[in-house]
Amino acid sequence: EKTIQGADVKRSAVSAEFQRQLAHSEREKAEQEHHLHDLEATIAHLATLGDGAIIGNGRPDFTVNTQKYHFNANAEPFVLLDVPGIEGSEEKVKDEIWDAVRKAHAVFYITGKAVAPQQGSEEQPGILQKIKQHLGAQTEVWTIFNKRIASPTPLKQAELINDGERESLHDLDEKMRGELGEHYRHTVSVSALPAFLAVADCLPPASHHANGRAKFLANFNQEQILERTNLSGLRQLLLDDLVKDNKKKIYRSNFNKANQVVLAAISDVDASLKQTFRPLGTQLKRDATMASKQLDTAFDALKTRLESQGESAISSFVSAVRRSIYKAIDGDISNDEFKRVFSRAIAAEQEKLTDRLPEVMQEEIKKFQNQTADIIERFKELAEELMNAYDNIQVNGIGAKINLNIKIDNGINIPGLIGALGGGLLMLSGPPGWSVMLVLGAITVLVGVGKALIGFLSSDYKKSQQRKSVDANLSDISDKMRGALRDSLEEALPQLEPKVGELKAALRGPGEQVAKVVEHLAKVGKQLKNISKNIETTGAL
Repeated sequence: EKTIQGADVKRSAVSAEFQRQLAHSEREKAEQEHHLHDLEATIAHLATLGDGAIIGNGRPDFTVNTQKYHFNANAEPFVLLDVPGIEGSEEKVKDEIWDAVRKAHAVFYITGKAVAPQQGSEEQPGILQKIKQHLGAQTEVWTIFNKRIASPTPLKQAELINDGERESLHDLDEKMRGELGEHYRHTVSVSALPAFLAVADCLPPASHHANGRAKFLANFNQEQILERTNLSGLRQLLLDDLVKDNKKKIYRSNFNKANQVVLAAISDVDASLKQTFRPLGTQLKRDATMASKQLDTAFDALKTRLESQGESAISSFVSAVRRSIYKAIDGDISNDEFKRVFSRAIAAEQEKLTDRLPEVMQEEIKKFQNQTADIIERFKELAEELMNAYDNIQVNGIGAKINLNIKIDNGINIPGLIGALGGGLLMLSGPPGWSVMLVLGAITVLVGVGKALIGFLSSDYKKSQQRKSVDANLSDISDKMRGALRDSLEEALPQLEPKVGELKAALRGPGEQVAKVVEHLAKVGKQLKNISKNIETTGAL
């Protein structure tokens, strides 16, 4: 029993010691893990301080903020701006790109592909459109082809780029120059990664970049790598072509930027004239000409209808008188009675004519007024449709929206004019000379003394002579009535021509207003072109 108790005590002591040592080990482990974590964090932080932290990882949107890098060469300070790329989500970085471009005096388009940028479409602009949009105002634009080289083997070739790449880059230059004109220079080919590894002197040990540096330096020395990757050529370009005389380049660039604004305004003015104002003015003029011809046609038709209605009224008058007096003649009336009956028939039909003719004429006048109003209204509708089609007219280069506010009346009282068309024809309703023509004294009985004796003996002969007298008198009366109608029309219708002319002037008004806008914009365009020439001349000094 004592032996068992001793064993239990010993086992308890051993267990306690084990637990103590285990707890100590756990504490040491935790301390080591914490220390390891601190070391890893320190290494990670140090890695961010090493060379190459700004090198992209392949994602299009790796750079979202513009970074400035200050340099000094031969006492000439300059700044390189690392701008977000235009291949990615442009909406995220548009402001950054525009802000950097406005500050820059030369721009490098850097691409890793030896192919020309794609055009794209209006709905989805391609790289080339984006380049033109962002870089169009720069003095100098260069392309840098960054050939991707990850091992020393490609650098052992005689030239950095092969024939296929050279041909593709030539095509790239042609397309860039086609979009950017004289501001585009040419492509510079480099291989940035090997050059970076050659000059980097602060790389985390055993890192990907450190291992790569060792591989390249095992085959070439630093100067050889810089020459074979053409970084030496790029450095010379920066120092000799870009930084040298930078004040003069900045001066020229600022003038060029100003000129680009003027050229954009010229382009907008020309486009507005070509696409909006000239077509609008031409169409308004064409519609006004058509409406004017319709007014002329309506006016000619009015004259024809008035003549026709007058002739119809005169013919009805003659026919009614003839029927009435012929009926009386058939009753074998004396010549004296014939005169009385004939006079009464003429007076009765004249009264009817006087009542009926104004109504007929007034109907034609009203029809002409309605036709005129319809022509004007149709033109107004066409003009309004045109204005709606060209709504929100804007010339971006010279300011805000241009509100044409074209009105067809333009100060002319069109309803009053149309009403005056009717008033000018009221005199046609009953020419004042007609009653004078129809006095009884105009009626003569064409019977001589000898023939009167025969008529006394022969009733048929008397009737025949009376009918001849009716026909002769009615012929004379109708001729005088036609003459009176003709004189009335010749007096009244010319008085309407000035009023029709005023309506035509109102129709021409909208087109003339647009023509003034066209003339003004053409002058503005000419002035802008003169300003552009002056900027080009001054900026070239």
